[in-house]
Amino acid sequence: MQMGTFLEVGISLAVMYAMLGLMCTTVNELLATFLKFRSNNLKGAILQLIDNQQLYRSFYNHGIIKSELEMTAKQPVPTKQPDASQLQNAVPNPATDPGDAKKPLAKDAPGKHTSYMDSKTFALALLDSLDTSKPITSVQEALEIANKLPQSNIRDIMLNALSDAGQDLQKARDSIAGWFDGAMDRLSGQYKRDMQKVTLLLGLLLAVILNADSFSVTRELWRNATIRAEIVQKAANIPSNEITNTCAREPQDQQETCGIKLLNKRLADLAPLPLGWNLNAVTADRAGLLYLLLKIPGLLATALAISLGAPFWFDLLQKFMDIRGTGKKPEPKEKS
Repeated sequence: MQMGTFLEVGISLAVMYAMLGLMCTTVNELLATFLKFRSNNLKGAILQLIDNQQLYRSFYNHGIIKSELEMTAKQPVPTKQPDASQLQNAVPNPATDPGDAKKPLAKDAPGKHTSYMDSKTFALALLDSLDTSKPITSVQEALEIANKLPQSNIRDIMLNALSDAGQDLQKARDSIAGWFDGAMDRLSGQYKRDMQKVTLLLGLLLAVILNADSFSVTRELWRNATIRAEIVQKAANIPSNEITNTCAREPQDQQETCGIKLLNKRLADLAPLPLGWNLNAVTADRAGLLYLLLKIPGLLATALAISLGAPFWFDLLQKFMDIRGTGKKPEPKEKS
């Protein structure tokens, strides 16, 4: 009896954390879409990687890059012109005017930016950006122009790639593409860490709004077998693809509607759980203050549990369900 109760309480908590985790995932997707987290991160990363103003402007005026930005913005991207102190009415050309050691500024970046850039596209456009008047056809030609650039990190990267390539221009492009992939891996890791912090804050916010106090919910589940049975039944009917049911693949103009529908569905899945505030207990006297203070540890525990992510809780939920569904092994049949 006790073991069965333990399992049912564990299943119920796993359902609560999994659904709250999916709600956080949905809100994260909406925030990332409307605040353009991914595209702004990539735009900021390229601003740091191409730390030469002339080359940076030339890069974003390259036809391949402009076409990607136009697809993202769904409108033509205007050509970035140099300052009045530089060439007038012309695209910056590092081959004829390498410029000085100025780094690109935020104002040099395009308005709308793609959230992903292929490393081979980046490498091709970067080498081509050394000379905007004609294609780069040899390693020696690229080396001569790169040597004229003022001292910068991107100059060193290009010189190393070109020097190691011998006479193979494609090898130089592959080397630059590999360097870009490494930079994007680091950016992806930083993005995940940042989103983990956002998830923790969202988890705490959800816990407070819904009064998802892990300790009081556990006490109520332990006492109420009816609620436990209802949630266990719901857990058994959760589709296997529930965790992959997101709005990430929806068109951008439909993601808000999709996200709201998913949030409402998650709230419905949480319905049997003993959530919500007892407004009669929230008073301005000492008893009301004590009630709120005692809620803090349970709400923090919920936020930390949600930050582990919905996949963790779905895996744990499956293990709990497997244990609960395992009965006594049948006796082996006697051989006749």
